[in-house]
Amino acid sequence: MARQHDETYKLIFSHPGAVEDLVRSFVGKDMAEEFDFETLAALPTDRISEELVRRELDLLWKIRFRRKWLYVLIHIEFQSEVDPFMALRVLTYVCLSYEDLIRRGEVKAGDKLPPILPVTIYNGRAPWRAATDISELVGGGSQGGVADFKEGTGEDTVVDGGRDDVGESQGDA
Repeated sequence: MARQHDETYKLIFSHPGAVEDLVRSFVGKDMAEEFDFETLAALPTDRISEELVRRELDLLWKIRFRRKWLYVLIHIEFQSEVDPFMALRVLTYVCLSYEDLIRRGEVKAGDKLPPILPVTIYNGRAPWRAATDISELVGGGSQGGVADFKEGTGEDTVVDGGRDDVGESQGDA
């Protein structure tokens, strides 16, 4: 039954009009005006990680935003059961999508990565109670440990051994 719901949602959201309605429903009227819905385009959903692991996204769309050729990638994932690690799964899909954009040459060195708007459509019986942000899955922050510094931000701590000011942040240099 869950698979049938997934296929039904895939069919519905394979139409640009349904994706437009979805985006308009949660970004607000003012921001929706900055999307060029005429440019909505479905993207391939197969992803291969650097470790050669294949992942399949449910749907992935791109759209022009703020009158620039800046793509907002809309990642739509369908769930019929609560997945306690869904936030991690979505983060994995987002990162694999970025890797794919780089591999295909759509993002080059010096470019900024485009925003990705992940949407999980849940149709299970029980209310969704799982984490919706990766920071909710990372422990240790409240105990005053190392995780307090960057917990869940996705920010990498880089120690540049070729510099004398290793203790200073890049913003201070």
